[in-house]
Amino acid sequence: MPTLELLRAWLATTYRVQLPDGPVDLRIGQVSVALDEFPGRLGAECWAVIPAANPRSQMLSDAENQRRQEELGRILRQGILREI
Repeated sequence: MPTLELLRAWLATTYRVQLPDGPVDLRIGQVSVALDEFPGRLGAECWAVIPAANPRSQMLSDAENQRRQEELGRILRQGILREI
């Protein structure tokens, strides 16, 4: 179970999502019109943020996080995780 400190950190973080039209900032508990409208442009009904960095909030090196993010991108482009 996450600590109170970790929960506070998650809530204080701004998550940047890269869309084709440019970046969109996302905060837990806040509505993002840009992100809510985006799936419809693709014929989808919803969206999710699936980060590969720092799994289970365990800090990894920048190089390892980059490697994991690239691998996740490869998997998604291949359509392995098209629907969850």
